[in-house]
Amino acid sequence: MIRIHGPLPRRRALAGATLSAALALCLLPSCVSRPSVSRRVALPAEGDRPERVEIAAAHVELGFATGVLRSTVNVGGFAISRHPITLGQFSACVRAGACQAEANEGDCFSVGGSPVAKPNLDEDDVALPAVCVTVAQATAHCSWLGGRLPTIAEWMLASRGPAVSRYAWGSSVPTCDQHPNAPARVDTEEGTAPAVPESACAASTEELPALFRVGRHPEGKAASGVEDVLLTRGELLTTSSSSPYNACSPPYSACVVYGLKPGAIDSVIPAGINLDFARPRDQLPAAS
Repeated sequence: MIRIHGPLPRRRALAGATLSAALALCLLPSCVSRPSVSRRVALPAEGDRPERVEIAAAHVELGFATGVLRSTVNVGGFAISRHPITLGQFSACVRAGACQAEANEGDCFSVGGSPVAKPNLDEDDVALPAVCVTVAQATAHCSWLGGRLPTIAEWMLASRGPAVSRYAWGSSVPTCDQHPNAPARVDTEEGTAPAVPESACAASTEELPALFRVGRHPEGKAASGVEDVLLTRGELLTTSSSSPYNACSPPYSACVVYGLKPGAIDSVIPAGINLDFARPRDQLPAAS
């Protein structure tokens, strides 16, 4: 899933594309803004740019709620897309000649019935997040908008705030108003309790696509106003030499933040690793 980030005075970059990785599930990256649009392609129209959120500079505590390691860093102000990049927005980049249209079907396969767990670049629902695009496609899209993929520190600040929490909205298990893959709940003698884990919030498979359209779960937004955090299973980030995580540091070119449960911010892995084989050991900081 792609999300774009950039300096406050500039327009925000967008979020969006899915990760290209052998045996990996479909992932979408986020983007950060910067003025680097190719002059050999059509510039984006105003309607092609995602809505943005301005993020103020802050001291950010990096770490995962399911772990104990912590690191505090200073993050400057920037702007980031409020929602993941949609199929409609990615298609505009393709029409402009700045992005390639081929889905990464070889490395992004269908898992379950989710409309964002399989290649979807040929789908007609323009409000769905674009998945199964490669890292190169995500980078090209962000550059076309004058942005880039965010770092792990930028993404954490925008997606959950300066303090550690497992979800964008806090620590509570998601409801269907916050995430489309929230566990179903049933009434018991003791009150309301979770039913089958990761049950769909739709009454039928026909209703699923509508639930995964961006902007449908504002109650699950972060304090910053960023919405649909980990609407898909993971989000693609750029690496940085200052990152405390091995997975998000060179020589890797990109990493993925993902959750063990829907909407949860639990760990990072290098781009290209199968999430089903990933372990929380990636929470360990890089050696100093």
